[in-house]
Amino acid sequence: GTEVKKFVPELCTQGTRKIAEFQARMDEMASKLNDLKVKTAERKKSTYLKECRQAVTKAEELAKKVAEVASCLVDEELVKQSREQIQKATEETVKAEEAANYAIQDARRTVSARQAETKDNETMLQELTDLQQRVDVARSEVVKQNRLCSSVDHRLHALQIVEKVADEIARSEEQVARMAELVA
Repeated sequence: GTEVKKFVPELCTQGTRKIAEFQARMDEMASKLNDLKVKTAERKKSTYLKECRQAVTKAEELAKKVAEVASCLVDEELVKQSREQIQKATEETVKAEEAANYAIQDARRTVSARQAETKDNETMLQELTDLQQRVDVARSEVVKQNRLCSSVDHRLHALQIVEKVADEIARSEEQVARMAELVA
């Protein structure tokens, strides 16, 4: 601007006008660049959240599958099954649990990585925190089913003892009833 004014007035006016035109174009391009940066950041956020949601949903689905497979290992169902059926259900539960644990670890890794990258975006951090909580719920469901699966032998043995004792009590009651008849 100042150096152009040192020239002949005719050139000075022409140079000032050109500088103003270039400045206007530069401002316009800066505005477009800023809009592009904002839109790119929004797409990036959307992509990150989509990736995290997919990982969390997969972990939740696999945790549900663990619960479904392990449903036949609850006490009420346990006594109705053969040893082979229980063994098969235990193996299927372990396989489902391994897949769920892998998916949960993947979801945790994905969400944690995105949380580290977006420390300055409060709304995205809140969404990621909510997703992390969903992962934690899925993990606790898998842990619950793991305990159920790992205690099968112990619970089955306890149920067999209870049945045996119940049979002995029933036989004893029958014997008492017969003795009462003989005495009467």
